[in-house]
Amino acid sequence: MNNPAIEWTRYLCGQIQNSSLIFQKRFKEAAAAAEEILMGTHYAEGEAKRTAEKWDEAVTAFGKAGDYSDAAKQIQATYCAEGEEKQAAKEWDEAITAFGKAGDYADAAEKIQVAM
Repeated sequence: MNNPAIEWTRYLCGQIQNSSLIFQKRFKEAAAAAEEILMGTHYAEGEAKRTAEKWDEAVTAFGKAGDYSDAAKQIQATYCAEGEEKQAAKEWDEAITAFGKAGDYADAAEKIQVAM
């Protein structure tokens, strides 16, 4: 014979378990969204620091952006921009160093030759 109180308790336990699973899923989704926002914030900070010609701070911010968008490429672009700035100021050693850090970005290798 079925006891209504036991059946009701089982039903409530099932509902609680389902609610818990839904909460866990939504929490994970919210955490992932928050991480994406944080990485985007670091990326935007990198852009702002590069515009202000704060090269090291820009590289650090893009580094914190991790895999967000093309952050790794932006690090290379920052080194290239720094190299161009140093080249224009005739700071040859610093220009060569910056272009070297730019790796295979754009024409950084050719700019090293010009700076030599």
